Amino acid sequence: KLLHEASLYANELVELQGTVVPRLVGTFTDRKENPTFVCLVLEHLSGVMPDDVLETKCVHNLILDDLMLTFVLYSRQMMMLIGKLHNAGVRHKQMLPLDQNEHFIPSEKGMRIVDFTLAEKHECRGCPPMMPNDPLKLAIGFDCCYELYSLETLLGTLDLTPPL
Repeated sequence: KLLHEASLYANELVELQGTVVPRLVGTFTDRKENPTFVCLVLEHLSGVMPDDVLETKCVHNLILDDLMLTFVLYSRQMMMLIGKLHNAGVRHKQMLPLDQNEHFIPSEKGMRIVDFTLAEKHECRGCPPMMPNDPLKLAIGFDCCYELYSLETLLGTLDLTPPL
């Protein structure tokens, strides 16, 4: 599985290293043919987001408390990263259930997506952004990428439209 992940890093993910996925430092095996031991060395991720990602407290002129703001900004960044991953032709396949998700790792350099052992090459049909309670949400779901649709449905459920 790690050789598969290393192959993705060397090909589909090469342009995303250091921005969407961690930078691959090296791949080590016990032997070239049929290795029994594989180790990927990736850049260090601290688990703490930079202050500038969280410094704004206003979205669409709404003042948000720190916890809600963190959720909104993390959700937005997660959707942007997964969209870039899909644009590169990769479906992660381990993003759900989101409440048990350890595949988005915050860092001083920004959030990164990790663990591509089950990922696969993917020709993404995309998924248009949706608003909460969008009557087209169910219809759109049948004609777009399931992973993007599912994450959009979960992460995009917070209605931040300004009050009238």
